[in-house]
Parts: sequence; structure tokens; C-alpha cells
Amino acid sequence: MNGQNCLRLISASVMLFSACLSAAETFYVSSADELTDALASVEAGDTILLAGGTYQASTTTGAIATGNGGTVNRSWYYRAEADGTADAPITLKSQYDYDPAVLSGAGWSESGYTLYVTGDYWVIEDIAVTEGAKGIMLANSDYSEINNVEIYNMGQEGLHILDGSSYNTIDGINIHDVGKNDDGYGEGIYIGSDNSVWWEGDGVNTGESGLYYHRDVHDNLITNSIIGPEITAEPFDIKEGAYNNIVEYSTIYGSGISGNNFADSHIDIKGYDTIIRYNTFYQDANENISRAIMIVPRTSAGVDAEYTAHDIYVHDNVFYMDEDDVEVLVANSGSENIYAWDNVRDPAEGNWYNSLVIEEVPEGYDEYSDNQTPVADAGSDISAETASQVVLDGSSSSDPDGDELTYSWSQTSGTEVSLENTSSALAQFYAETTGEYVFSLVVDDGEATASDSVTVTISNPDDIDDGTTEPSDSSTQLSCVIGSENVWSTGFVLNNIEVTNNSDSSIEDWQVQVQLGATDVTVNNYWGSEVTLDGDIATAVNASYNGNLDAGESTTFGLKGTYSGTWGEASCYVSGSDTSTATVTED
Repeated sequence: MNGQNCLRLISASVMLFSACLSAAETFYVSSADELTDALASVEAGDTILLAGGTYQASTTTGAIATGNGGTVNRSWYYRAEADGTADAPITLKSQYDYDPAVLSGAGWSESGYTLYVTGDYWVIEDIAVTEGAKGIMLANSDYSEINNVEIYNMGQEGLHILDGSSYNTIDGINIHDVGKNDDGYGEGIYIGSDNSVWWEGDGVNTGESGLYYHRDVHDNLITNSIIGPEITAEPFDIKEGAYNNIVEYSTIYGSGISGNNFADSHIDIKGYDTIIRYNTFYQDANENISRAIMIVPRTSAGVDAEYTAHDIYVHDNVFYMDEDDVEVLVANSGSENIYAWDNVRDPAEGNWYNSLVIEEVPEGYDEYSDNQTPVADAGSDISAETASQVVLDGSSSSDPDGDELTYSWSQTSGTEVSLENTSSALAQFYAETTGEYVFSLVVDDGEATASDSVTVTISNPDDIDDGTTEPSDSSTQLSCVIGSENVWSTGFVLNNIEVTNNSDSSIEDWQVQVQLGATDVTVNNYWGSEVTLDGDIATAVNASYNGNLDAGESTTFGLKGTYSGTWGEASCYVSGSDTSTATVTED
């Protein structure tokens, strides 16, 4: 909103004066063209208010950015791509909840997603979405909310949450009559993506158009919703790689489940760390249904066991199954830690669980069940000069549940400094020596931890380049930073571990060490390097294709494994010994 608009609004109304101060704008919309323009213009804190009626736009086809920095071509009717913030989300809603606006495509047999959401912090409420190939897509969208929304008459699925979309809340959604064009792919809510289109794939399955979606779709909550009737595939399909997702307090109907493309249950779970609780299931006399919930390991499709079919919790649900042979919960071979308790089957004398289901409350479930992982933010990389005080700022770290965080700073690379206030959001040190320093921040909400790192580059403004180069120990030529650290109760993944050649010359090979976060550990897979394990130290040596690094060039590797006991914090470093140095080639 520009200053002139603010002045006009101030003269019109005191109420609008407060809106002007917050720099938020309200777009009043009554046509498809106005809605398209508003979606393209909104910024953090803005609201789009829709008059009642049907909004039917033409499709737009273009490149959609994916979470890994690539693009994929898609068609859509409406797109929400701006980012809101935690304090200033972007809202799209009907002006009156009793007269909802209907966002419509050209028909369920036509191409095009009705509403494509790729921005963060959106609140979408009190609308209906209909007549598209798919309903709402949450793609690489975090911290968004969908409240009191109806989705119906779709060619395929109603709602798809994919490409790393996390920390989203779906509350009071009603999905029905989907899969009208392809009944084997008409899921109500589809969480995650098939491993063949993962960005983190194995290089054999290259994914759709050669691009990948992030598999880590996590910490999404679906609550107080009605899924069905006439969902032709599964009402819920939770894919491999998706984790920490919860379905609760919802009603799930079985009418319409077609039996095609293995659609014979209310919920398929191929992901892990999933909670299904306080829901009501109806078979609706549908003979295509074989069981209400099925756990499907995807190891046969090449998915590592860490990412599929383990630690599933099903409790306090009611299952109205019309036929005795329709089971409540079946875990297929390869499933691990599948728990069920305090469920009700009506009639009770029918089939319940198979032998892989553990009928008890797992130890520690109460602490696990409602907690979401905190978000660590160590701040942007810093450039500073010698003889200055450097402040490390982790105050942008947050917790989705609002839990109080504790902070722990440590140095992981560079000449050792005296780091102060390591247990507060703001740590600091006095910069004496030039070079590159890496610091790690771990935040803890009392139940889960998260980490992030920040690189500090210290330079001396008085340095004069006289054209000579001092010899240096090649062990100082490398730096190593862990990009992401994903830890659960028995396993871990360290990914995007970046090795950088900081010298002025190219190197032919490299070697670094990773200090793992527990003492009783195994490493069962790695990529981008060759890894050997000695106690809790993993030594990584370059792979055949990424040993040559030009001056300033970087490469990445990763590893995953299992552990027992308590996981602390992993760090990557370059040892000063001869066996941990880079081989430098003089230019």
C-alpha cells in the first residue's frame, strides 16, 4: 500500500488508519480476474475477501519452483505464491462464511489444479474448491492453514500436501466426490510423494521430468474433518518419507472406494512416525474394502527402511465395519513398531489386527504424541573484521507448539575462539585471527532438538597483497559443515554435508571427519563419499567423481545410520593430522 492510499484511508476511517499503520491491505474481490490480480499482488499481512459466488478462471501453464531449486511445468486456475510470515500471514477467505465463494476450474475431466499454494503462512478458510483435475495443492508450503473448506468434484485427489510442505494445519475440511476422472488415483488427502519422484532419490529413478520433490513432508495436522463420501481411492494416502503427521477427530467414509490401483482401505500408511487417533471410520457396506488401515512398507520399491512403515500409533478410534472379515489394522511384512490400543470395532466380534500389530501403549508415547520439532535458525552468515566483537544470533529460532527453547552454541570449525553466552539465543566472541569459522546452534524444546549452523568470515582490513603466497598446512585448506540433521528415536540422517576448498589452489582429493551424536552407532548407507566408522567418528573420503575441487569450490555428501541411547549433536571437522588433509595441486 503506498503512502497516498494510506492518507486517503486515514481521512475516511479511524479503523482503516490502524490497518494502514500495519502496512496490511485488504483486497475486496468479486470476479475471477480480480482474484487472479489479488493473488499476484498480496504481501505478508494482506487479506483477500471474496464475495459470494462462483469464480471460474482459465488455466495458466508455467514453471513451478520446487523445493530443491528446480522447476516443474504445471497448469493451474489460481496460484498463491507469495510468502506470509508468522506474525503476518496472508489470508484468503469468503467475506461471509454463510455465503462461501466457490473457486472453480473448467471441469473435473480437464487439466489444471484449482488452487496451487506454493507460499508459506497462508490462511485459507470459508471457501469451496471444485471442478479441477485436483483440488488444493500445498507444494513446498510451510505453516499454512486450511479451515472450513469444501473440496468436491475433482478428477483425481482432493488435497495434496507435497514437496517438503510441513507444519500445516487442516481443520474442518470436507472432501467428497473426488477421483471422478481416474478412480484409482482419487485420494481424499495425499501426503508426500512416491519415492520415484523424490529429490533425494538414488539416481536410478530420475523422477518426473528429471526433477525431484522433497520427501520430508512432516508435522502436518488434519483435524475435525469429514473425508467422504465418494472418495474413489483411499481417503488418506500417507506416502513413504512423510513423517510426524497426525489425523485426528475426523470422520472417514468408505463409500466410493473403488478397489482399483489397490484402493481397498480407508488409510494407507507408507510413511513413519504417524498418529491416527480419535477418528470414526465407516465401511458403508462397500465390499471393496478389506481393512480400515493398512501399513505398507516400500522397501521392495527401493526405499530404505528408515523412511517407511515404522512407529505408527493408532488409538481411540471407532470402526463401524459391516462385515466380520474386514480388519481394523493390518501391518504388512517389514513393518516395525506398529501400535494400536483403545480402539472400538462395531461389531466387536469381527477381525481386528494381524500379528505384526502390538496391542499396547508404547513407552514414552505421551511425550512424543503432541510435540512438534522446533526450528533452529542460527542467522545469516557473517563477515567481520579482526579486533571486533562478533554476535551470533539464534533469536529467530522457534517452536511450532510455542514451547520454551533452550539454546546451545558450539564451534565446529576454524581456529578455536573463546565463545561466550553459549546457552543463550545470542552468543559472542572476540575476533582476533582471520579465517573462516563455523558455529552450530542446537535448540531444545524439552522433547526434541533441531540444529543449524552459521559461517563467520573474519578478514584483516590492513592486509596487503604483495603477490607472495605463504605456505600453509593443507589441513587448513578445507572446511566442513553439516547442512541438515534429521534424528528420530533409533536412527539419523546427516545430509548436505558441505566440504569446501578454501585454498587458492585446486585439490585432487579430500578427507574429513564427522563426530556423530551418540557413542553406540552404525552407519548403514552413505552417498557422495566413502565412509568408514571408528567408534563415533565417521571418516569420509571423496568419491571417485568429486575429489577434484577448484579453489573456492564445494561438494556435498551424506550418511545415515542407527543408534541407541541419547543423541547429542553431530559435527564435521577437518583433522590436522596428515591423514585428514587435502592433496593440493599448485596452479
